[in-house]
Amino acid sequence: MRSLTVLCLLLGMAHADKNADEAKEQAKLHYEQGEIAFRLGKLERAAWEFSTAYELSRHPVLLYNLAQVYRQLGNLDKARWYYKQFLSSGPSEAQRAEVEKRVLEIDDAIKQQEKAKEAPPTGPASPGGASEAPKPAQPGEVASARRSAEPDPRTARRARTMRIAGVATLSGGVLLLGLGGAFVGLASVANSEITGPDGRFDASAEDRRNAFQAVDAVFFATGGVAVAAGLTLYLVGRAQGHRSGFQQAATTSPIQIRF
Repeated sequence: MRSLTVLCLLLGMAHADKNADEAKEQAKLHYEQGEIAFRLGKLERAAWEFSTAYELSRHPVLLYNLAQVYRQLGNLDKARWYYKQFLSSGPSEAQRAEVEKRVLEIDDAIKQQEKAKEAPPTGPASPGGASEAPKPAQPGEVASARRSAEPDPRTARRARTMRIAGVATLSGGVLLLGLGGAFVGLASVANSEITGPDGRFDASAEDRRNAFQAVDAVFFATGGVAVAAGLTLYLVGRAQGHRSGFQQAATTSPIQIRF
């Protein structure tokens, strides 16, 4: 009886694992279809695909992707709601800061829409005596909502320049360290020549050794500083490039997911 119970439990676990794998594959398929639909401008289809993928996988990034879709559709209320849901999922600090910025921009756009709706009619009077009310501002016409969609090329250029400068400085530092090593070898050779085979002292060899040692000390010190500076520049530029890349993606497209 006990063996039968254990067998049933094992079969149940295997069945659950199989279902989980199938759900994961289905979620991946719906996500990929949603990304294709988004790129083709079929936004309603993209929203359905991302929503279905989230129901299957509960992947928090899909909430962000849904916010992007509804923002493009002009449904700012839904976009704001999905951005908030994404923030509650515990994103990284860079993602949180960027999405919080998007929420503030949407809040401003919604306020401008409300003001436009409440504004008194300004159109000419119709024959029936009614005035033509102005059309509410559309999301695509709200400057604050569209201004954020433009990626900042200055940040990307600055990050790229820092990475290039870092690599150049690092390479120069390595070259200086190599020259320092060469002068260490020359100093060693000169040191061995201070005392000749006949035991006589060679003052010129000592002078060469001292000069080589002074030069190799300068090369090592300068090279070490250059290596440290170059590595710092490269890492800072790389970090800024990653942040800029997320910011640009955050304004224009869904985030890619690896299932």
